[in-house]
Amino acid sequence: MKCAKAFQPSVIYIDEVDKIWPAKVKKAKRLKAKKNEFGNPVRIKKTLTKWRSKWITDETRITIIGCTSEPHNGSRKDFKKFFDRSIYFPFPDYTTARLLWKVFITQIAGHFSDDFPLHILAHLSTGYSAGAI
Repeated sequence: MKCAKAFQPSVIYIDEVDKIWPAKVKKAKRLKAKKNEFGNPVRIKKTLTKWRSKWITDETRITIIGCTSEPHNGSRKDFKKFFDRSIYFPFPDYTTARLLWKVFITQIAGHFSDDFPLHILAHLSTGYSAGAI
């Protein structure tokens, strides 16, 4: 956060925020991590919340972006508390996936005939992001 404040404007990117702010799970399923362990999600969550309130004010130009491919595994309440806004990007549907396959294959100088079964690739990639395709 010191670096972010010194080199403004800055962006802090947090991937897989569902691991830091997980949805409530039963105690039996919870991973047991030591209280002060570096990678403990509870420790990270407390530290990020403290840093956000201490370092980010109306005068600072620091943006925190969180990303997850599994938002259903995270706590929606905690997400709303920490982040000011949320944007949901759904996975591509069949038609979009088919178009993505065609565009991506063409971009890498791939050649295929008109009867190439793009529909099979589109069906197999159901549930994948455009980046994964």
